[in-house]
Amino acid sequence: MTIHAIRRSAAIVLFLILGGCAGQMAHRDGVQLLAEGRAEEGIAALERATTEAPDNIEFRLRLTAARESTATRLIGDAQRERGAGRLDEAETIYRRAIKIDPGNKAAVVGLTSLEQARRLSTLLKEANAQFDAGNIDAAELRLNRVQQENPQLADARSLRRKIDDKLGRNQALPSTLRNTFKKPVTLEFRDANLKQVIEVLARHSGLNFILDKEVAPNLPTTVFLRQVTVEDALDVLLTTHQLDRRVMNDTTLLIYPNTAAKQTAHQELVVKSFFLSNADAKQTANMLKTVLKAKNVFVDDKLNLVILRDTPTMIRLAERLVATQDISEPEVMLDVEVIEVQRSRLLELGIQFPNQLSLVPLPSTGTVLTLRDLNTSNSSRTGATITPLVLNLRREVGDTNILANPRVRTHSREKAQIKIGDRVPVITTTSTSTGFVSESVQYVDVGLKLDVEPTVYPDDEISIKVALEVSSVVKEVTSKAGSLSYQIGARNASTVLRLKDGETQILGGLINDTERNSAQRVPGLGDLPVIGRLFSSQKDDNQKTELVLSITPRLVRGLVPPTHVPTEFWSGTENNPMLKPIAAYAATPTGSGPAPTLTLPAASPAGATGTAPADASESGVSAAAPILRWEGSPATKVGGVFKLKLSVSAAEAISALPIQVKYDPTVLEAVDARAGAFLSQAGKKVEFTKRIVGAAGMIFVTQNVAGEGIRGDGELVELEFRALKPLPSSLVTALPTMAVGSSGRPSRQTAAALIGVTVTP
Repeated sequence: MTIHAIRRSAAIVLFLILGGCAGQMAHRDGVQLLAEGRAEEGIAALERATTEAPDNIEFRLRLTAARESTATRLIGDAQRERGAGRLDEAETIYRRAIKIDPGNKAAVVGLTSLEQARRLSTLLKEANAQFDAGNIDAAELRLNRVQQENPQLADARSLRRKIDDKLGRNQALPSTLRNTFKKPVTLEFRDANLKQVIEVLARHSGLNFILDKEVAPNLPTTVFLRQVTVEDALDVLLTTHQLDRRVMNDTTLLIYPNTAAKQTAHQELVVKSFFLSNADAKQTANMLKTVLKAKNVFVDDKLNLVILRDTPTMIRLAERLVATQDISEPEVMLDVEVIEVQRSRLLELGIQFPNQLSLVPLPSTGTVLTLRDLNTSNSSRTGATITPLVLNLRREVGDTNILANPRVRTHSREKAQIKIGDRVPVITTTSTSTGFVSESVQYVDVGLKLDVEPTVYPDDEISIKVALEVSSVVKEVTSKAGSLSYQIGARNASTVLRLKDGETQILGGLINDTERNSAQRVPGLGDLPVIGRLFSSQKDDNQKTELVLSITPRLVRGLVPPTHVPTEFWSGTENNPMLKPIAAYAATPTGSGPAPTLTLPAASPAGATGTAPADASESGVSAAAPILRWEGSPATKVGGVFKLKLSVSAAEAISALPIQVKYDPTVLEAVDARAGAFLSQAGKKVEFTKRIVGAAGMIFVTQNVAGEGIRGDGELVELEFRALKPLPSSLVTALPTMAVGSSGRPSRQTAAALIGVTVTP
């Protein structure tokens, strides 16, 4: 070989040595940076190490694992940012993940889907803006385009529910009936007949009411409802009298008792299918049976489908409950690193003197020893065996590192198991009385066994149940029958951790430290100080094993409750499920008594007055009962003063008629009350008293005449009011009262008279 070739070979060898040293340093720096949480810098250092030492398998494996784990963590962060609506931040994180791991398909798909998410987000914002502006058709048009591309978008489903509620699609009512039910009404009845109250509602709303034959005809009630819808007023009346309603057509309702038999006969049911994406069908069915007391529930395990047959209201409640439960399960990626460090130190030093002498008689002839040989044995006929003299000069040092770095991805509250090792066979021999011998083989797992069960909490913290077992074969054991078994040594650790996303916890301290000292000495001489070492052999054996577990949870998908479904919503009573509370005013049945007919104020323009029915037979009141009616202008402005006159038509003579007038004290102020001319006819003297209770909105007027009463038509009282605040319609009601005939005897009870007052700004 020439000198030039030798120099070139030496340069190559030196280059390889220097490259290996540089790669080792870069690898060490990368591992250190990864441990400090500086993932991108650590990966860059590992890339340099792989470039310096391309043939080093350990460097390449470390780089691949670091890229995958870091990219997985970044993708999880990007998904959370995207779920929170921060698309720009999500895009930045996706690009970081692609830069670290260019071949990561999840990052590429996530980045591609962001463009679609931005487009759908723009359309959804436009749809919400159109909805807020009242353009329902334009909002629904944009929403349809959004849901065609992504039917599972939570904000889109929320807007769809708002539109359906606005248009009344979620109510199992015909459109005409829905509109009628929204009409405002004010009811003020004392000791009235429920049947007559329903007649008043029928005249006001234009609806037809059919009463079941088992509805009692004379159900007394007292009700005071102001500015509520017809639907709320009807729900109050029916609920307080244990009644229910059924929609017959656009304008007709059937009223029937709320009993089990009548519900079965009249209540209409709806069938709804729930195709579940994440929740378990059996658990969902049990939830519906427990919470809603649903009975007609079917479960299809193959399709993960729940079918429910119940009332429309129960179906709406079930939809909200299912949407609350059918959410994506949280997922966790667990980075686990198990390190087992074994260290052994053996020192054997000294002189091992002969410690055994064996004497054996030798046979005289052949190979068999006879008794004669024992009698004739001597030094020449006796064999001798002595152990050798051994000089022990041995020192052994051993260091072993066993590394396992598995990663596992699992759902919240689901157990994951990692096994790394061997399955050692244990052979068992079985013999029967007939001489038949059989062998069976059982396998025992030896190595690393790790069980983890994570639980994800709403604050992105993760609780992990950890059970670790490391086992190894200590020695083989052979039974007398020849069966082979093993003595297995094991170390176990179990604990529960609660960590934040990306937080690393190290569990150490599983140390096994064994120290064995033994010596072989010449009796007497080996026990002497100092020089005794010349007559002995000392053996020191130290074994130390330490086990370290490092675990880092990385949240792939957190626990995010659905935003389109409230966590708390109205569900009605045990026997009457409802999606919204009934009117905030109570209607309570009262004791028995006369049941006068009640009229509602007509929704008339300014200047019109409320009137009694055209004839007494229409209201069901006796023809002899006095009839009250209002006269005057029911329209004014804020601050204006106006007058109302209460007149009477009496077929029989009356000598007294106490008046109670109720009004809204927040809208009107009572200024004065003056006696009318009805009772002062024929020059009779009238005793007149008045009392105004402004805080309660009540006016009490009493007037009497002596002797024979007065019959005919006339003005009873004149009231003066001042308007306080604007309101389209505020009721002034003359409550039912008992007229007094001649000689002070009770006569007939009047019906209430109502008039609506309009106050403009």
